[in-house]
Amino acid sequence: MTTRSREAKMSAFRKEISRLEKRRDELMRAKETSGDDVDQSAMLELYTVLDALASAHQKLEILKNQADDGDMVVEGAITIGSKVKILMAEDDGETEELSGTIVPVSNGNNGEISDSSPIGKAILGKCKGDRALCKVPDGMLTLTILSVE
Repeated sequence: MTTRSREAKMSAFRKEISRLEKRRDELMRAKETSGDDVDQSAMLELYTVLDALASAHQKLEILKNQADDGDMVVEGAITIGSKVKILMAEDDGETEELSGTIVPVSNGNNGEISDSSPIGKAILGKCKGDRALCKVPDGMLTLTILSVE
């Protein structure tokens, strides 16, 4: 990873952290004014925001450490921003291809794979040709990395 791309990723994480902190503060204020009458969906969103915030802070710290320690990322390995194509094989033998870009927080857009999703977690750090297992609600998937850009 070049210094320029690392700095761009760090900048993107800082912006995401700022956005998440603002939303966290809004939700906390709403919770304080509602008292015990806060609804379940607001609490779920708050926990989701807190989890995403912790994840973004952790990833920013990893990027900072890589800058301090030199490049520790394997060339061609899947990282945030990588465009990937994977083959997903279910236990019953059914297969499906999935293509997307690894992102820190997915907005549900097609073509995005959140790094904190089960599939995202399973493939981070993998390279073309690698395989990974991924637990999903319907069972296990075997993921084969077809390409990484």
